[in-house]
Amino acid sequence: MDDRISTWLARYLPAHGLKNPPNTLAELGVACKTLFPELTDWHEVPEEWFGPRKSGHYTNQLASDSGDFRNRYIFRLLVHRVKRGDRVFAVIGSSHVVVLEPALIKEFGPPLLHLNGFASTSRR
Repeated sequence: MDDRISTWLARYLPAHGLKNPPNTLAELGVACKTLFPELTDWHEVPEEWFGPRKSGHYTNQLASDSGDFRNRYIFRLLVHRVKRGDRVFAVIGSSHVVVLEPALIKEFGPPLLHLNGFASTSRR
């Protein structure tokens, strides 16, 4: 895993214009100690720190804010494309679907389903 992270730090971040540390595993270790003083080993980050619906660590709020940002972006993109006349097929995570579905229904009305050749607005 260290080799993959070293490669990512050395290549991916600079390729996207990010030139500040961390650029090495040593710098990553220092950054983790600064940002997460309670973490003894950055290889063993508690899984519950990443749950957007959990609380207890500031990373939970970051995960929630990130999901909200993505939901707003996806919604704007879908609405723009549909209103432009495009046929839209979106493949997104299920947590986004449950948030976006009510907003899309509010924007466009209930979906029109074709069942056995007949149009219907009810779900079966």
